[in-house]
Amino acid sequence: MPEHRAAYSCSNRRTIANRARGITFHKFHKDKEVRKKWEVALRREGFTASYSSVLCSQHFKQGDFDRTGQIVRLRDGVIPSVFSFLVHLQKDHSYALPASPTTYDQTQGSLGKSGKSGTREEECHGQSKEGKDHKLKEKLEFYSDLQIDLMAKQGNEYTKDYREFALTLHLHGPKAYKYLRETLHFPLPHPHTLQRCSVDAKPGLNKMMDMLERRCQGDQAKYGCVLLMLDAMSIRKNVQYNPHTQSMSGFVDMGDGNSETDVATEALVFIVVGLQGHWKAPTAYFLNKSLSPKTQMVLLSHALEELHARAFGWYLSSIRRPYGVGSPQGDCSSLGATCSGAVCLAQNLPPPCDSTIYCTGNLLHTVQMAKIFKDDKHFVDMGLRDTPSRILKKFQSLIKSNQGEALVSKLKDFLNTSFAEPGEEIEPWLPPDWKENPELLSQITDPRLKQWASDLNHLWKSLGRKIKQEVKDLPDRHSQIYVPNAVIVPGGRFREFYYWDSYWVINGLLLSEMSSTARGMIENFLYLVDRYGLIPNGGRVYYIRRSQPPFLTIMMDSYMENQKNITFLSQNIDLLEKEYHFWMTNRSVIVPLEGANYTLNRYNVPVGGPRPESYSDDYELAENLTDGQQTLWAELKAAAESGWDFSSRWFSKSQQDLKGTKTSSVIPVDLNAILCRVERTLVKFYKELKMDEKASKFQTALDQRIEAVKAVLWDDDVGVWLDYNLDDKSRNKEFFPSNLIPIWATCYNNQQYVDKAVTYLENNPAFKYRNGLPTSLKNTGQQWDFPNAWAPLQHMVIEGLEKTGSNKAKELAFSLAQKWVQTNYEVYQKYNAMFEKYNVENDSEPGGGGEYEVQLGFGWSNGVVLQLLDLYGARLTSSSVLCSTVSWVLVTLPFIISLWT
Repeated sequence: MPEHRAAYSCSNRRTIANRARGITFHKFHKDKEVRKKWEVALRREGFTASYSSVLCSQHFKQGDFDRTGQIVRLRDGVIPSVFSFLVHLQKDHSYALPASPTTYDQTQGSLGKSGKSGTREEECHGQSKEGKDHKLKEKLEFYSDLQIDLMAKQGNEYTKDYREFALTLHLHGPKAYKYLRETLHFPLPHPHTLQRCSVDAKPGLNKMMDMLERRCQGDQAKYGCVLLMLDAMSIRKNVQYNPHTQSMSGFVDMGDGNSETDVATEALVFIVVGLQGHWKAPTAYFLNKSLSPKTQMVLLSHALEELHARAFGWYLSSIRRPYGVGSPQGDCSSLGATCSGAVCLAQNLPPPCDSTIYCTGNLLHTVQMAKIFKDDKHFVDMGLRDTPSRILKKFQSLIKSNQGEALVSKLKDFLNTSFAEPGEEIEPWLPPDWKENPELLSQITDPRLKQWASDLNHLWKSLGRKIKQEVKDLPDRHSQIYVPNAVIVPGGRFREFYYWDSYWVINGLLLSEMSSTARGMIENFLYLVDRYGLIPNGGRVYYIRRSQPPFLTIMMDSYMENQKNITFLSQNIDLLEKEYHFWMTNRSVIVPLEGANYTLNRYNVPVGGPRPESYSDDYELAENLTDGQQTLWAELKAAAESGWDFSSRWFSKSQQDLKGTKTSSVIPVDLNAILCRVERTLVKFYKELKMDEKASKFQTALDQRIEAVKAVLWDDDVGVWLDYNLDDKSRNKEFFPSNLIPIWATCYNNQQYVDKAVTYLENNPAFKYRNGLPTSLKNTGQQWDFPNAWAPLQHMVIEGLEKTGSNKAKELAFSLAQKWVQTNYEVYQKYNAMFEKYNVENDSEPGGGGEYEVQLGFGWSNGVVLQLLDLYGARLTSSSVLCSTVSWVLVTLPFIISLWT
């Protein structure tokens, strides 16, 4: 819901300019007594603050603020006191009121009689004045905002055509407008005056649609694809006289010209947002008293028909349902849109980002499809040596004069001269808090494992990166996203930070006693949430419209367990909640099951076009599809958002290959388990901060999720949690390590679920592999399938089993830990490197498959090994279990024989 500035005449908004001026915005106090004092201070009769009501910092004195931390906060109990209140005028303004024949006749009759009689003239005048004052007072109370119009500064009167000319000129060229007005002294209205000189803004469809249609005809790429948003909001009852239209305002008005007698209490607003550019336009609003869902749908249908008639491509989103009736699926069906389960997609989707070089456009397509580089990621990681507009002009000239093989040759020359090599925008960084011998090493008994752990500790120095200042100063010349602190990158082709990888990196850094580096990485993620509202998949602009599994709050928990920095937590708790709300607002879905509705989460990225970093692969995969290309590309991005890109886990039953990817139709066990742990952690954080109301709110959310996970994802016959498919309303009974993640997240309310899940794992063929737990039992050639095994999945399963309290579970946990450490150690001895994934079938070999060659480095693999050495350092050995057993037998065999002889 948009913010509502509660003070009359306050024009401050959340803008970059206002932020630079130090203007902050503050919600009304939660304490009822203080909240009431704020409401009284506003001097607005009958006003009650809503959840969205805010006051800007200019309504408080300087001494009212606590500026000791990074975030400016109000001191406890302060009351706003800085206002410019309107005052009643001290002279007669009855000429501005609608004429009242009765009052006029009475006044004239009174004056006439007094004149004729010639007596008691002074008394009659007094009575007449007293009567007029009484009538005027009544009307001023009714027309409560009339004084605003009367007190408005009287300036030049501009004709309608002149006002529209000024509005148009200022819209297209504000700098030119300022030059004409201030330098050449053209008689143009002040920009503040233009705020009152708007186009027709009566309820109903306004002239903005005509303007957008003209824009669309001139620039189809920027204006042809739009997002339709609508929202219902409460408004205060208020009827007032509008002298400009000579009519009364504030009654119900549906824009059809029919007069209503009810006073409006709600406004339904329609906004069109451009998907290919930074623009939005309010296109219609309606004033109503109680709008039924049926009427709301009729208005929505008319809006969509209008968009279709004007040749806009549209994507329906953000329908707020204040009435609690119906469902998004029903809405879409009634509008004639195509629904797949709970997924409602249109073919006109936004690109991965707005850059016409890195995310969309002919240059990107030409370079990637020419396959000049072995890896598509190479091109989109290159920096620009000139402005984007100049580079695009050079490219257009190149295209016009070259074709075929000559084009490819010239294209290589063009790239060499116009682009910088990947990695030039970052520089190696040596963490200042790195230590030679952290305490962890002393806990490891096996000397070879201890030396290996020391080697892994040294790897942090080779993976440190700092983004150069030029990325911040010239962001449009780089795909790298600027963050203020240095990072530890995964390694290999991954030259930037990645979201969920960083959880295991941060845990490894904390074990290496590098808490400052770990905190810096967490601060980077908080910075991204504040800037984008989410944490992108990774540190590139082509990732900004998709995320990865939400580990930020869990990262903060790891840091808090290590450092106990309650101040750092209190300063950033709002951003942790903000990221949580991104997932609940944009990635949640209602699952109807057995007569009940459950809210759970899924991966869903409504973004079109091939992934820039794998452009040619995505394009060729969808090239022969007659329709559904955009939908497939969106599903591939959703799989990338899951971190499992790609896996048979996301394949539809009807098409078991990459073209059958339908990630958004799956309710994943692990995502909901992670959010379960996020909610549990937020409950703990708010209790530590003595914010009991917030803690109670998230405890309720946690309880509801545990119940939903049990109802939708638990399968009692299989004895474990399983992914749920929204399309065929069934659970996927294939093995994935993610089936066990609710144990790690403590997303259950009965120990019997753990006991059954432990038995499920013990009896599963996946547990028998000596090199670790495979990601699935299907060999599809995808990297998140058999025979690959991945560090984060091993860790979550092991840590979950270890903390259950079950002896059997702890035995399985140690067995898996020994296998995984042994596998990593043997591969390290063979290749002198750590890898992102490993092969469970072949000894001493990294994993393979997928879209790119196996990468070494490797951040999360290093972090997981250090965590397992911390957990089992006194028990783990560098020799395999089988070798250890054979060695024991060979050593004890002579002694046993001697006993028999």
